[in-house]
Amino acid sequence: MKTILFTPETKLEKYFSKTVSSAIIVHNSKELRKALLEHPSALLLYHNRDEEKAFSYVGLLLKEFPKLYILWLDDAPNYTKGTQYLKLGIKGYANAMMDPLNMQQAIDVISGGSIWLYPEFMQELIANMSAPKTKEESPLIKELSPAQLEVAKLVSEGKSNKEVAIAKSITERTVKAHLSAIYAKLEISDRLSLALLFKS
Repeated sequence: MKTILFTPETKLEKYFSKTVSSAIIVHNSKELRKALLEHPSALLLYHNRDEEKAFSYVGLLLKEFPKLYILWLDDAPNYTKGTQYLKLGIKGYANAMMDPLNMQQAIDVISGGSIWLYPEFMQELIANMSAPKTKEESPLIKELSPAQLEVAKLVSEGKSNKEVAIAKSITERTVKAHLSAIYAKLEISDRLSLALLFKS
């Protein structure tokens, strides 16, 4: 999947040039449209400080290029804005100046067909969902061991790995191991999918 970076900011272009060195870099809507006509199913890293204009523009892009994957890069990301952007159909939401390693992870996740959100956003999203289901409501959850079920419940409430580790008096490494096993048993790939199994 081709990666396109849209930003009017030369500072951002320089910052990510090491991480997305093979990306097509564009600075205005005319250049972006030309790039998308050549690569309609690209991954677009989108950055624009004019948020009101950007919101409308991204909505139009997604209608015209339905196979386009968008990672919205925000100078000051927050939950309220992020939820509005997700409703448009973007595949990721992140800090524009996040660490290049995290950027590469986001690109890999989105290119694989999943949604990528920064950890605090994911936790708030999960915490704001409705009340938990009982474990009997999802047959898949019965496949979990008691220890895995406890970890899964805490994660589905929006707890971070560190918070789960403290609550269960285990290491973060053990939490990660439990989560890997949980994802494999439940045939899911992320915390949001896990939360959806526990929430109505």
